[in-house]
Amino acid sequence: MDSFELQMQLNNLLKYLPSSKQASLDICSFLIRNYVSQEDLYPTLLTVLPNVDINTRLNIFQFIEDFLYLIVKDSKYKNNDIIYNYVFLIIMDLPKILQQILPETPIF
Repeated sequence: MDSFELQMQLNNLLKYLPSSKQASLDICSFLIRNYVSQEDLYPTLLTVLPNVDINTRLNIFQFIEDFLYLIVKDSKYKNNDIIYNYVFLIIMDLPKILQQILPETPIF
């Protein structure tokens, strides 16, 4: 698959992400499987966030937590600097990600 197809596939996976652990782990597997295209895939995460509803944003935040936990805890990824680079990208953009996930006004 070329990078555009990968971006579109990730875009669809994130837009319709349900609140299940399995769906979150499926996206984790997708990103790890296509780690050589992370420069193209990672910005897709940031572009999807402002275009989905609050529930999906929270599901994406849960996915980010699962993804970081998987990469940091699994020893087979610690020696792979390319995959571990996802951690650094997310940490660098965490304030921006949180700003897009959290609502500007409280929801009651």
